[in-house]
Amino acid sequence: MNGSGRFVGVCKMNSEVDENVIFEFWAMDDVWKGLFQVEWIFIKDIPNKFFKDIKLSNNGFKSVTNSRDTQEIPRLEGEMMLKIFEDFKFQTCILQHFQYYDERQSLFENTKNNS
Repeated sequence: MNGSGRFVGVCKMNSEVDENVIFEFWAMDDVWKGLFQVEWIFIKDIPNKFFKDIKLSNNGFKSVTNSRDTQEIPRLEGEMMLKIFEDFKFQTCILQHFQYYDERQSLFENTKNNS
């Protein structure tokens, strides 16, 4: 999650983006359009410090921790990241935080509806 200080998982995109569908959950404004299917490979929180030494050749050799959401990762760097995900012994994962995000979404919707 961008801005979280951690990577939260790895998934495989299993469909093309259907831009005629809007995924309404957690969308704080109208910039998120489209829907696609994914298959989760790893779901675990891993702090950025475990990835900071991986530099992206296609992003000015900046650390992968300094990349944007949806940044393409070259194969070698991707394999290095996958190895970290495979070996990391985690204690938390994003699924444990869903209640917080659901409550945040409800608060946003209530505020938006009362404006």
